[in-house]
Amino acid sequence: MKLTKKKDDRPWREFTPQEIYSIVCRDCVCCKYSLGTPDDQNIYAVSCDYMRMENQRRPCRPGQCRRCGVFREKVKDNQSFW
Repeated sequence: MKLTKKKDDRPWREFTPQEIYSIVCRDCVCCKYSLGTPDDQNIYAVSCDYMRMENQRRPCRPGQCRRCGVFREKVKDNQSFW
């Protein structure tokens, strides 16, 4: 019996630029840990700042953050915590 990997269990280097752009637009843009803004010219303009903010490595790969419970929605500037 041959074991197969799930599509998003592949190493990040095996994702196509279109798949990376989709993940960035779907998840990273809305996440409080993201820095930057993606555009058609530079899909890598967004980076994850999880390590700096939480002082530990992110426990998941990009695209798996929601499923692993790491994703946190950005708080809009005009909203308040209190």
